[in-house]
Amino acid sequence: MARSFFHKRLISAIPGGGAAIITFSGGAGTITTDLMDDCELPLAKLSSKTLDSIADLFPPWNKPDHPLDLWIAIERHGYETVFKRSFDAVMNDSSVDSIIFHCYGTPLIGPEFLKSLRRLSGNMKSR
Repeated sequence: MARSFFHKRLISAIPGGGAAIITFSGGAGTITTDLMDDCELPLAKLSSKTLDSIADLFPPWNKPDHPLDLWIAIERHGYETVFKRSFDAVMNDSSVDSIIFHCYGTPLIGPEFLKSLRRLSGNMKSR
């Protein structure tokens, strides 16, 4: 990941926009946020509409925040439902110009699932 930040963009594609982080690990999200800060890359400010649209995936005592640590939601609803809904919500947030997606290695996540996420990303609203 550090190598990818070496090739940082000089300006955000959206004035005031930034990258969204979707992860299965709070620690990974924090490290990514720190690396972005070190490289002066902006973190998107997700709207309350975006966060509210996926809040039902989380238990009442753990509301979504950014970076999006989805593990507890994955335990409740499964990776496919959670990742797809989260991707869709984040891709339609007007402050998001890119997405950093942390995925974990498991036989449950196969090429078809990743292809479906790619198709979702093709539907991202042009800005």
